[in-house]
Amino acid sequence: MELKQAIEYLVNLGFEEKKTFTDASNNVYVSKEFSRVLPDRPEAIKTSTLTSVIEYIKTNIDTDSQKIIHVEDYDTVSVYGTLDKFQRRDHWLKAKAMVPSTINYGSYYDTESFNIALQARFVPTEDRDTLLKISGCIEESAIKTSVDDGVSQSVAIRTGITTIANMSVPKTVKLKPFRTFTELSQPESEFVFRIKEGPSCALFEADGGAWKNQCILDIASFLEDKLQGFGGFIILA
Repeated sequence: MELKQAIEYLVNLGFEEKKTFTDASNNVYVSKEFSRVLPDRPEAIKTSTLTSVIEYIKTNIDTDSQKIIHVEDYDTVSVYGTLDKFQRRDHWLKAKAMVPSTINYGSYYDTESFNIALQARFVPTEDRDTLLKISGCIEESAIKTSVDDGVSQSVAIRTGITTIANMSVPKTVKLKPFRTFTELSQPESEFVFRIKEGPSCALFEADGGAWKNQCILDIASFLEDKLQGFGGFIILA
């Protein structure tokens, strides 16, 4: 093939005539598909608070059209626009809560690591303070004399320099890990607390993840309350 013919062949590749084919089952196929080039859409603004969502809605920075506030999860809220003429939605803003990394529920930690995690990653509560007392005073020798019937535990803890006292370990505790936006009260849920030789401690989630659904409803309620009197939006949760 001469150079001129080769160039013409390559140029015409992009303009090949569209052909249709039918197989034995009467399924129709085409040799080439064309797609419409749509205009670019702006990237969503990235934030980390519910306050930013509220201010965005109140100020109508980008558009006066109706907005959809979608509570996607316990730590994520997005703001969308209505459908455009191409049946697409603009994603205006995405708020992702900044929360400290949680402990691995179901995994055992040495008492010092467990104690630090309780203080750094959980809201102070009566049950949290009880766990701090147990994990901070327990000794390995005490574990060997603990009573464990598979459901409840009793363990000896150090109450002074030389004093040892028996203490019942709660079967379940109600704790509030940092798990959602700081503007909200952190969701409380139940955990099973266990101790074993090492000594080491572990928490097991015991509410089936129900706190997530409640948290989504709390976020929606918070936004609805703070945006009362402002129109041009709907909240989906």
